[in-house]
Amino acid sequence: MEHGVKRKDFRNFSDKIVIADASPLIDLKKVEKLNYLKMLFSEVYTMETVKRECKFKLPDWIKVEEPQETTKKCLRKKGWMTVKNRR
Repeated sequence: MEHGVKRKDFRNFSDKIVIADASPLIDLKKVEKLNYLKMLFSEVYTMETVKRECKFKLPDWIKVEEPQETTKKCLRKKGWMTVKNRR
């Protein structure tokens, strides 16, 4: 770990995170700090569309999976996710 920082120092963070936008990944890659996600979370997920938008090879520890349909419905119902049709 960098600068003596250990994963146990971040107890308030979740074990898992889903990155639904490429910007954080792109920005962390630019400043060579993509590994911070690995330090903070035991599992990091993103989607294929985000992976393509990054235009660089994601590390193997970032898992690329599509959310299940039931999860999408739940997120939409709570207002945490909107779906826009591309035309």
